Amino acid sequence: MFRGTGSGYIEHVDVIGNNAFIEFVEQLEREEELQLETFEVGKEKVVIVTIAPDEKKKDKDIPIPVLSPVLTRKKSLAEEIAEMDVSKFSCPVFAAQRSDRGSEDVPLRGYDIIHPAKAD
Repeated sequence: MFRGTGSGYIEHVDVIGNNAFIEFVEQLEREEELQLETFEVGKEKVVIVTIAPDEKKKDKDIPIPVLSPVLTRKKSLAEEIAEMDVSKFSCPVFAAQRSDRGSEDVPLRGYDIIHPAKAD
């Protein structure tokens, strides 16, 4: 934020993430031609600084407005699903020919992951 301005501020941000996020950050480094400092967790001591509001400057605080969404549901999604009558859905029948690839009989196995069968 203050890079190269001689502001006198020292800026430090710790970024912690999974492998996909770290790869994303590395891609940004390549695109922006930056090299961020890194360290391995556990090899260096991590210092966490807690930031709190300065009570003496509270009168200069800018409130963030609470906005309402533009679109709202009149009913919950669960209510809408419960009111659906699937027997009235229009589903055209697909007539597969015996010569079609994939029309062979394929065994189907179903597993109940909520109530698995008890092991004998």
